[in-house]
Amino acid sequence: IMVFTAILGPVVHFRRSGASSSRLWLTLFIIVAVASTLYQGLFLVSLQELSGAAFVGLGLMTRRNPTRIALWLVAALFKAPFAWILIGNSVFLWRQKKRLEATISGGLGIAVLAASALWSRNGGYTSGYRLNPLDLGIYENFSRLVEPMTALLLVGLVWWLIVTNSSVKRHADSLLFLIAFAGYTVTMTPWGSRPIIWDPSPTYSESSSLQFW
Repeated sequence: IMVFTAILGPVVHFRRSGASSSRLWLTLFIIVAVASTLYQGLFLVSLQELSGAAFVGLGLMTRRNPTRIALWLVAALFKAPFAWILIGNSVFLWRQKKRLEATISGGLGIAVLAASALWSRNGGYTSGYRLNPLDLGIYENFSRLVEPMTALLLVGLVWWLIVTNSSVKRHADSLLFLIAFAGYTVTMTPWGSRPIIWDPSPTYSESSSLQFW
């Protein structure tokens, strides 16, 4: 149920935005393909990505802002980086002149991230999260954004746009999803990185200036 909810949520949202049937089918195909990491939650029940994504999908299905904020708050409580969608929603609502709802959404998102950062300082499991900008392993994680499947999907999308003579249009909520994607990606990038520390001092021993632990 969670997988179907996470996948159908964006489709319902795009349909409500006026997308054609062909675009909906393409959207469904892309989401099913890129959601491969969510399927791990079917076997590794300790992962929070699938649970959080399901509530993100529920939030996309609803039209009411208070309900959407509440559902996305639950998603963020399952996994803190989902709080970025609350922050993106805050910017979207602010531009829609809905200042009170924007303040609540942004405040909840920031509160979840702040609380998560404080609690993670005393956790053994969260010791795998490193914020050292000199750790080259952090930047190595960015390579996951251009994995073969991702590259294939991007090529397929460009091909579809050319063949169907379509154009890319920016919607009012485009910034919402951009902030959510960028924030989630940057927040998760240091997680589980292989520590590679650059040592600028010259050395002639068997160990390289790139020290691996």
